[in-house]
Amino acid sequence: MTKNQTTILSEQQLVDCSLAYGNLGCGDGDNYEALNYVKDRGIQTDDAYPYIQKMEKCKMQGGPFKISGWHYAKGCSALAAAIQERPLGVSVDATQWPHYKSGIFNNCDDNLNINLDVYLVGATSTYWKIKNAWGTTWGEDGFIRLKHSNTCGMCVDKSPWAY
Repeated sequence: MTKNQTTILSEQQLVDCSLAYGNLGCGDGDNYEALNYVKDRGIQTDDAYPYIQKMEKCKMQGGPFKISGWHYAKGCSALAAAIQERPLGVSVDATQWPHYKSGIFNNCDDNLNINLDVYLVGATSTYWKIKNAWGTTWGEDGFIRLKHSNTCGMCVDKSPWAY
């Protein structure tokens, strides 16, 4: 694998297997609980443990991809610096996201309701690129681009990032 290739890790394994860490499958969970699972046990690739959009019994605990720890980045400038190193788990208000198809999204309002954990995978001076777990038929093959100045609460919440 080259330096610029991205390995897609299994979201489904976190849904199915991280209950002992405080996550509740599809019902609720937090990025930091998922990161503790990956730190302690490791995680599989999405190919080895594919996403099926519902909770099932854990098929395999742990995996070859591990992290040594994680910490929080708070605020847009901290996120912009941290995303240069690796993808980040962030929390957002996705209330307006279900009908998103493509383009740079600029439709979050000021009354934030942080309700979804997603992965910040890139940034430009114009937008933030986020991977969502709603499947590749949603958005731009499972991704959304948020206008840099309209972050759907991403910069308000503390966002964990792994190392």
